Amino acid sequence: MDVDRRRLIATAGLTAVTGLTMPGERMGIRLDSRTGDLARLTGALQALVDGYGSTPPAQTALRAWNLSRHVGVSARWDESPAAGRDWQALHARILVLEGNALIDSGDAGCGVRVLSHAESVAERIGDWPTIAHAHAVLAMAARGQGRWLDALRLAQTGQRYAGGAPVAVMLAIAQASAMAHLGDTVGVVAAIGWAQKRMDRLPPAAHGTTAAYSLDSYHPALFATMAASALVLARQTYAAAPFLSEARERLNDADSPGAGGLTTLLDIVAADSALNRLRPDIDEAEQHITSAVAASAGRPAAWLNAEVAQLARQAACHGADWSDLVELTSAWETSKERERPATEA
Repeated sequence: MDVDRRRLIATAGLTAVTGLTMPGERMGIRLDSRTGDLARLTGALQALVDGYGSTPPAQTALRAWNLSRHVGVSARWDESPAAGRDWQALHARILVLEGNALIDSGDAGCGVRVLSHAESVAERIGDWPTIAHAHAVLAMAARGQGRWLDALRLAQTGQRYAGGAPVAVMLAIAQASAMAHLGDTVGVVAAIGWAQKRMDRLPPAAHGTTAAYSLDSYHPALFATMAASALVLARQTYAAAPFLSEARERLNDADSPGAGGLTTLLDIVAADSALNRLRPDIDEAEQHITSAVAASAGRPAAWLNAEVAQLARQAACHGADWSDLVELTSAWETSKERERPATEA
């Protein structure tokens, strides 16, 4: 897809600023803690999850923070042990979403504290898949901070809680990514092979209805994208190529209205792959990186700045100048300050 770089620079910055000022009421659900309505608040969480790929992560974090406060108040009003467990399970899942969104927006410190809180709540009721999901997000956050050994440890520990849940695949991919940075290519291939077998055993319902982010499922398009990412990190670009093709095909064929974030990640991985072949293709890489930035203009995420900056440095070694894209996404890194919940963990 051809993208007008000059028009992108002119418009995306404004989108990044104005996109973060949308009021919480735009969730489409009015929350009233006085009702103590578990189903209603569960529906509100699902709305946040469904919109994750198309909503700036700072907005999602703020809305999840607000939702968790409603749940916290309502849960204390319920005297039934079974119902009380349902409230705590909901609370833990909201906290996982909030923590993930905080990390995605660039606030890793708050995100880690919120995820630790989520694990504490989930542990009280034996909600092991939620603990496993929190570990997977923490592992990816550690990887983003360059703490590869911590990322590997978190992913391996998370598998103890995952059982047969789809999050086991997510954890295996996190493990493969950490191993790639640690130079364990054999371990990367083994982890992806294990994850592939686990994906093959998941029932279709566990794939979810779209390729968007989910707390309960793991879509084949997401698996293919993340497997390709780990292989590219291990500089196994030819092994990654079939996964990149599969991910692109699945995203094109699937009805995935909330998969914008995955499309962006796929373009980033494709750009990285193009730059690290035996014969780097700078033009292809530039097309992918520009498409990624364009697709993210309405959903600025801080993680993209680090990816763009790293790829720009690689491209500069081949004479390419992507400084305009680096400057644009740098503004997204700081935009998270405009809307952030006063998170308590």
